[in-house]
Amino acid sequence: MVDWMESPDLSPAAGSLLIGKLVLARRIDDGYFYRGTVKSQILSNKFLIAFGPCKHGKFQDTEYQDTYVYDILGYEDAKRHTIQTGDKVLASWEPEGERWGPGVVIDGYEKRQSEGPTDQEITVTFSNGRTERVPLDTAVWIPPPLYERLGLELKMPQIARESLQDSGRYPSESLPGYPTSGPDLPDFQAPAPLEFNKDPLFIKPMPWPYRQPYVPAYPVMYKHKESPTKSVVKSEDINALIPGTNMTRKDLDDKVMSQIMEHKLLLEDRQDELHRITLIEMIDF
Repeated sequence: MVDWMESPDLSPAAGSLLIGKLVLARRIDDGYFYRGTVKSQILSNKFLIAFGPCKHGKFQDTEYQDTYVYDILGYEDAKRHTIQTGDKVLASWEPEGERWGPGVVIDGYEKRQSEGPTDQEITVTFSNGRTERVPLDTAVWIPPPLYERLGLELKMPQIARESLQDSGRYPSESLPGYPTSGPDLPDFQAPAPLEFNKDPLFIKPMPWPYRQPYVPAYPVMYKHKESPTKSVVKSEDINALIPGTNMTRKDLDDKVMSQIMEHKLLLEDRQDELHRITLIEMIDF
């Protein structure tokens, strides 16, 4: 199977920003989210998460899991979003706050990074049927499609959740009738290779607008610089052309001077002829 997240349209280097971050990540064993730390990036869309140790339950030792990026939430970043009644959230119903599941806020308000009234502790009805008050500044907002998908998959056995992940474009696409989540990514064309004109500092400009979200440093094709063809027209002559004509200013000046000289010669001949006529009339007189 070709992993669509390995597409060159997406930046594999962006995942390095997650390394060392505190996150909420989903365990494939039970489908719930737990706090963990990103240890390394395995693929462009998969990370090694260190979970635990938990004080309760079966995960009382630190364990590691290869986790897809769509099952990871940056905890501190996610807590910036305002939460109000009717929102879908990830929160914990347990006193120690170790397991996190999807739920709906039925009361309360947290303004977080925005302006608003004084925060009120929220009450959440979880997809597992529990209704609990959640301490301030712990729950994180999630979009409704993600809430629907997580709620359904919590009711599935582990093998069913794993089989869904094997589908090509999960979770943005899934089996017929199953909820999906995630951004609607446009089908970008693969970026055109960069062309260098001998000098690596000169990059051939791309047509505008250029909407590729990621331009890899490969492949690079070197294009040999072609020797320019010598023009038969000098640049200074081209620049001197008179608009609407094929004459340069020099040609026009030469033509005008030529006409002036012709007129001057004609005037001199005419004056000589008049002078001769005058002399003849004076002799006759």
